[in-house]
Amino acid sequence: MKYGFFLSLSLLLTLVGCNSNNNETMIVTIGSTPPLCPAINEFRTLCPPTLFDESGMDQGTTSLLVNFAYKFGTEYELLVEIVELTDPPQDGADVEYRILQVLREEQDPVGTNYVYESVELIHDAFVLVRDGVYALPPHEFLCAENVDCDLLVDIANSGGVVSIELTMTGGDIPVTVTDWN
Repeated sequence: MKYGFFLSLSLLLTLVGCNSNNNETMIVTIGSTPPLCPAINEFRTLCPPTLFDESGMDQGTTSLLVNFAYKFGTEYELLVEIVELTDPPQDGADVEYRILQVLREEQDPVGTNYVYESVELIHDAFVLVRDGVYALPPHEFLCAENVDCDLLVDIANSGGVVSIELTMTGGDIPVTVTDWN
C-alpha cells in the first residue's frame, strides 16, 4: 500500500511539472505520418513531424527534441521539459525540448496506408539506400515485389510529380512502398 502511494505521488509530481531546473514542462503528441517538405528543401523529401500540445497548438517540429529518433508510422505522446537556450544559433530556435518521459509510443497497425500526393521529383526525392531499401529522405522503406522502385529512383530528379503509396507491413523496416504513379 505504501509503495503504491509513493509511486502515485511521484508520478503526479512529474506530470504537474516539478523538475530540478524549474523549467516549464508540457505534454506533446507527434503524429505517425510526417509531412512532405516544400520543394525548396534540398535535403529531405519528408519533413520532421509537428509537435502538438494538449490544446492542439503547434509547438514546432521533432527537430526541437533532444536525442529523439522518430520512427515513421509511430505516434508518440511525450512529457517534455522546455529549455531556453542561452546562446541559440542565429538561424535556429531559442528553445529545445528534453524528453522526461515517453507516455505512449504506438506503431500504426499493419495495413495502414500512407499516401503522398504531388511528390515533386527533384533533389533526389526518392533514393536507393542499399539493396532492397529505398528512401523518401530521411525515412527508409522496403519496396513491394510488384512495384518498380528502381524506375522511381531513376526519375527522382526528372522534375515530374508522382503520387506514392506506402503501407505499414511490420518488421525491422516496417513500411513498404506499395504503389506509385
